[in-house]
Amino acid sequence: MRLDAPELKRPPAPHAADHPAAELLRRKGFAVWSPDMPATEAFGDDAPARLLERLAAFDPVRGWFIEQLGRGALPSHRAGQGRPSRAGSKGAAPPCGSR
Repeated sequence: MRLDAPELKRPPAPHAADHPAAELLRRKGFAVWSPDMPATEAFGDDAPARLLERLAAFDPVRGWFIEQLGRGALPSHRAGQGRPSRAGSKGAAPPCGSR
């Protein structure tokens, strides 16, 4: 896995430079990836199994975020509760796939 250096020189206010999570606070975003999978492995009949195996390597990072933020901090559609309803929203577009 690879994680780029933080974008900010110091944590944003009101956090002190010596904050225990200073390195994470100095980030504008968070992306982790595994650059060593050849494109030829991402396709084919057995690609889903290979991709699932690769994605499992990211479970500790995902688990850490859930532990730090708590499930209540995740949007409901990310926490496995489905997408938020647009019913009753004035002028809202219909959900994808409906007419």
